[in-house]
Amino acid sequence: MLIFKKTIIVVLAFLCNGMAVSLFIQAGFGLDSISVLSAGLANVFHTSVGIASLGFYFIIILGAFFVDRSYISGATLLSLIIVGPSIDQFARLVSLVVTPESDMIIRVIFYIIAFLCLAFAIALYLAANFGISGADLITIMVSEKAGLQFRWCKIVFDISVITIGILLGGVFGAGTIIQGLLTGPTVQYFRGNLEKRLKL
Repeated sequence: MLIFKKTIIVVLAFLCNGMAVSLFIQAGFGLDSISVLSAGLANVFHTSVGIASLGFYFIIILGAFFVDRSYISGATLLSLIIVGPSIDQFARLVSLVVTPESDMIIRVIFYIIAFLCLAFAIALYLAANFGISGADLITIMVSEKAGLQFRWCKIVFDISVITIGILLGGVFGAGTIIQGLLTGPTVQYFRGNLEKRLKL
């Protein structure tokens, strides 16, 4: 029963993650950090952003397998299956209410919703204690092995992948920089509260 509960929570968290990314895209203030890197990789290897994203996650998971395979679990595999496809599905729905051509106030509102949804989604699946997604394997491993707070590791990771993505030709905006700087602290805040409530 506990594993079933954790699985449901993780699935909901990854769906929320997919919705958040689609909102970032439609709000038009810049992609999230991972998407900027994926766009850059897609530009270099002449493939789709989705395929580039899967390739990036595969390399991260492969590296974690050799460094410390205990970090790979059901959540890692579920993130590969759910997040990418859900972005495309949510994008179709979200485009009905907001696009990069919408009024500025509408775009700002949905950008804020996207930011909070992304931070909440990451915090939720981490609080479920059912493993780590491919997107956060590096951050969590460095945080735990080096004894550093998650928030600082997340900031460094996000800014690093944004920088690499930009150098490779990925598209970014002011919203990308805000997301890169503030997601880590916001996730840590949500995670602390969720862990107290879920007690998993």
